[in-house]
Amino acid sequence: MRFRILLMVLACVAAPFLVTPSHLTSAEPQRDGDAEAFAPLLERYRADLERPSLSVRTRSAGRLALSRDPRALEVLRKRYLEPPDEPVAEVRATTATICGAVFDEQRFVEPWQRWLSAAAADADAWLWWHGQRIRAAHGELAVVLDEIHGHDNVVLRATSLQALARAGRLEALDVLPEVMERLPRDPHEAAVLLRSAAVVLYELRDELGSERYTAAATPVIRQLQARRMSHDAKAVLDRVLRRIFNRETWRCAEAWLELLTEGVVPEEPDIQPRVLRDTRPYYDRVVYILDGSAAMSRSVDGETTYFDAGRRYLERILRHMPEATHVCVIVTGTHPRKLETTPRLVVAHSPNKRAIINELRELKVPTEETSQRSNLHGALRQAFRVTTDEPISAAEDVSRRGLTTGAGAIVVISGSAPNWDDFAAHDEPLPEGQESAQTPGPYARPLHAADSPIPHHFVADVQRMNLHRRAKITGIGMADSDAAVLEDLARTGFGRVRRYDDEALRGFLAEDSE
Repeated sequence: MRFRILLMVLACVAAPFLVTPSHLTSAEPQRDGDAEAFAPLLERYRADLERPSLSVRTRSAGRLALSRDPRALEVLRKRYLEPPDEPVAEVRATTATICGAVFDEQRFVEPWQRWLSAAAADADAWLWWHGQRIRAAHGELAVVLDEIHGHDNVVLRATSLQALARAGRLEALDVLPEVMERLPRDPHEAAVLLRSAAVVLYELRDELGSERYTAAATPVIRQLQARRMSHDAKAVLDRVLRRIFNRETWRCAEAWLELLTEGVVPEEPDIQPRVLRDTRPYYDRVVYILDGSAAMSRSVDGETTYFDAGRRYLERILRHMPEATHVCVIVTGTHPRKLETTPRLVVAHSPNKRAIINELRELKVPTEETSQRSNLHGALRQAFRVTTDEPISAAEDVSRRGLTTGAGAIVVISGSAPNWDDFAAHDEPLPEGQESAQTPGPYARPLHAADSPIPHHFVADVQRMNLHRRAKITGIGMADSDAAVLEDLARTGFGRVRRYDDEALRGFLAEDSE
């Protein structure tokens, strides 16, 4: 008995000096609020803030957040409000994404409330989407509803409406009649709310056929007849209705209301064509993104490359494009660039069409030496910033100019998996005279583990940029394109992805050469 007691005493004395083998330790705290686990993560995070690489800093912020320690939320909240590092817009966006994915429990509702109270500008819409979704999911429904009806900022009202629906709260349907009845007189603000109302109908489409859904959808659909409502907002609503009812044709308000009240069972359309078909725009302003990475240099039929196929596809589209359309073409690669003939969204009249087609034909097929990388995120940033005039410099997700003169549709012609972005940096210091290799930023590849709640920052950032515009994103996949990423991108704007194998491309090329 004495021997056992002696062993227990020795164990207690020795415990603080025992070292667990490194392969048995975890990079994450073992429980929430564990001070011993949190302290080294905070120290690592503070050290990483001095690193040039945005991806290193973002990964470290994610690692700190995954402690799920309330102190981590406070540290990241301060980073958002007063960023100690740059680029500020991207730091805030990635911080909001991380915190929205991790701090989603009831115990974090009050800190979210304080955070949203301190950040209530248009540019905070992405933060609000996360915070309001979490608050709505955990009993703060009355507060969220009050802000939908009475907040001074229309963008944040619309954001709260979308967040309420994403939280799965059917009350988002109940508020739509009043929101439609009290639309602002400003056409831009009214359009922002109508787009968000369309999002609500899509998010809660499982309620289709119920009296609650019909009562909510009816006043929204009637906005298709409103003369003062913007064409862009109507196009978003119509696209949403086509997805809900699985109809591929445009319909007027009365036709949609008939489908709604008759309780028609949606049908699955055949959306996969056998050959590459025309994608004639139903939108006034369209951006085409052509993959210019080295993966597109491979041959489809022994003579024609994937890049040639994409280029000829664009030529066909341009030849048939209505002259009232505005168009811009962006070629990806390591550094995406707009064609010289489309520095902005230009009118597609005959002289411009000929100039764009001639420039496309003069483009050289990319090679490993000229374009090893695929920077799709950078191309999409440009697509969301281009307008019929000067490009938007920031806040592309809520910019009034972007929503009124920016792209209403984006077509991505992709033959490679994204692996680069605009935020590459030389990070690790090397001996004098040696230069470290560049590491891409947080949007090139997934930063966090596959089982992490934190999403791929590339996809999350496109969701942010498209939160209120809801531009239709169509994916044209060929060669080594990443089907999952294209699907995620298309989903942000209720678009579609079409994958074309080599046989389909050869059929298109044969038809195009006739």
